[in-house]
Amino acid sequence: MFPTVLDASRFRSGSATERQEFAQNLVQALKNDGFVKLQNHVHTWRSMKKADTIVHPKHKRFFELPNQTKETCAHRGGPVPVRGYNSYGQERSWKCTPGGDELVDPKDARESLDIGPARKTLFPTPWIADEILPGFRQHIESYYTAFHDTGNYLLEALELGLHLPSGTITCRARPDSSEMRLNHYPGLPKRELTQTNTRRIWPHTDLGIISLNVQDEEGGLEYEDRQTAPGLFVPVINEDPSDLIVSGADILERWTNGALKGALHRVMAPEKFSGEVLKEINGNAAEVDDDLVLPARNSVVFLYRPGEDKPAGPMPEFVNIDCPAIFEEITAGSYLEGKNRHIYA
Repeated sequence: MFPTVLDASRFRSGSATERQEFAQNLVQALKNDGFVKLQNHVHTWRSMKKADTIVHPKHKRFFELPNQTKETCAHRGGPVPVRGYNSYGQERSWKCTPGGDELVDPKDARESLDIGPARKTLFPTPWIADEILPGFRQHIESYYTAFHDTGNYLLEALELGLHLPSGTITCRARPDSSEMRLNHYPGLPKRELTQTNTRRIWPHTDLGIISLNVQDEEGGLEYEDRQTAPGLFVPVINEDPSDLIVSGADILERWTNGALKGALHRVMAPEKFSGEVLKEINGNAAEVDDDLVLPARNSVVFLYRPGEDKPAGPMPEFVNIDCPAIFEEITAGSYLEGKNRHIYA
């Protein structure tokens, strides 16, 4: 079954056998496909909705603000951790795409808001004034905490599935240096994605240990089918509104010396708009032409990252005579700085 669907309750509250089975399945899926669908996690779509904390009108209202207002909490670019608002097209995801530097006039059709740990003083998050969006900061920070808690037990599962001593990975995720990103993809004519070098986001792997991704009902998220059709991408469909997509990222690939590779993914037109013909629109067949305006899309991505002072080279457990280190030793902070300098300079 592609992708693998895992029930998180088997790890959170299951027997020792169920925890071990979940951990092994998580590692195997990340090795084979790069990502899994996670269900019955602590904050499902439904429970978040009740708590007022999912891809919610509050998120959307931020992006509906005038650009001048959003710029009051802008990310200023450069190699530092991303904090604050990135305007439409500011991030250059094609810089992470093989051959991206050779593209002619590439663009990202997306704006975003990046949030760091609440107690981080070195790289604090700039916030929109509370009188503009009352309660917005409190709402978002509680959302960050929910994602971080989910990431914590997934790292524990990785340790178990990789047969590593408890704390091997989790200790490298301290102090908290993670990042949560609210993404907004405005509506745009389909031809901009088919006839120009504009993408909602270009193929890339994430900067971190693992990523947790929630997309709204519009869809459009695609992952490389690297087992059966390398280079081709498969849409991820939310059959259940509680689906959380968990994917491996760059640091996990480096720590495992390439055993668990980062998941290559992108955002394109939703599957229902990507073919030549829509089988049904209101019961009638209709052609999908390039003048069709794709609806806006929203998502939330939690980039679970290591402490900035922690090593980002291969762990000793994954290096031996037959499998020498394929990545140089570098701190996680320096690795992220180099990537951000390339993407945001």
